[in-house]
Amino acid sequence: YNSKTFVGVISNVIGGKGDLLKRERVNNQIISETRLISFGNAKVKISPLSEPIEPGDPLNSSETPGMAKKMTKAGPIIGRALESWTPDSGKDKIISFVDFGWYGVLDQIGSLQVDGDDSLANSEIERQNSELSLLDSFIQKIKQALVSLGLAIENGIAKVRELIAEKITAKKLCLEGDDSETICVGKNQLEELLMKNQIQNINNNSGSSGGSVGSIDGSNNDLGETEETPPDCDATHLNLCTTQAECETAAGFWYK
Repeated sequence: YNSKTFVGVISNVIGGKGDLLKRERVNNQIISETRLISFGNAKVKISPLSEPIEPGDPLNSSETPGMAKKMTKAGPIIGRALESWTPDSGKDKIISFVDFGWYGVLDQIGSLQVDGDDSLANSEIERQNSELSLLDSFIQKIKQALVSLGLAIENGIAKVRELIAEKITAKKLCLEGDDSETICVGKNQLEELLMKNQIQNINNNSGSSGGSVGSIDGSNNDLGETEETPPDCDATHLNLCTTQAECETAAGFWYK
């Protein structure tokens, strides 16, 4: 491996772990093997320029090809140390757990630190920021187009001067008066009001519908009985509406 690309750790242990890359035989006897360990325990060469290493420290490939060093900033790692090492320890290899991944350094408040020269992390952040900027710009364009059509949307609230629709579904009906006071009713309240209004209209018309009324002129002379014209379907006689069209024309609500 080197500082830019990492495939795995080369092992020369005959019969060891890892993928076999090369094997030499003499008189049908194996004299050498070259294996690639890309995951798991392996001995890794440590650069003499590395900082002291403790078990669990992240390792990354150093500037010297074939050697590792302690990782001290955020970035890709080749694995973690399983034993300690110091420059004066006399060891050139330590046992490590090889597992290519990412190491992130946390600051004092627990946030992920990203170094300025970390091109991979910076490119990811720039990509995310670019996507957010494009999304914000797209949303603003839509809002501007809707405003030009007379529709304003803010925090989930749409404002329009007039709305024409065949059907509107809502959980509450809110009406605002000239005094800016708003009254809202739900389904059960509205149904109760309509039922009370319908019963009241029936009671008011029960004594007069279909009957005759006598009339007297200004001289107190009896003019005889005259037939009263039965009321039509209107806002005060919703009970006389026989079709949905008549009921809605009279500003009523049709219930089957």
